[in-house]
Amino acid sequence: MTATATLTATALQLRAAHVLTTLLSQDLPPVNWAISPFVDQPELNGQINSYHRPLADLRADIAAWAEALGVPSTLRRMQTPRPDFAASLRVLATVNGVQVEVWAAITVEDLAELDAEPVPAVSGG
Repeated sequence: MTATATLTATALQLRAAHVLTTLLSQDLPPVNWAISPFVDQPELNGQINSYHRPLADLRADIAAWAEALGVPSTLRRMQTPRPDFAASLRVLATVNGVQVEVWAAITVEDLAELDAEPVPAVSGG
């Protein structure tokens, strides 16, 4: 049994709230946060407001969170209840034992723009 599995739901939420307090003290783009008591999903789930925002702004917000958390951002394609959204840009990290996910919904049009970008060259070593 893992250490996380032995914690109560309340203890998980308190630990996540402590990490959230630390994150909120940094100068980062605003996020709508949810704290989950379940160990099978991120304890901190943060959604960046993507409603009528340019893709460049969403990418900048995600990049700021990725840098602060020290992880790369990823693009996740998905089906959503809203036909105008097709993917999300997201950052997933573990901070002091708490899984943190920050994401922004991406429209079908923005996904097409991302798909049209050239794939960066990977330098070998």
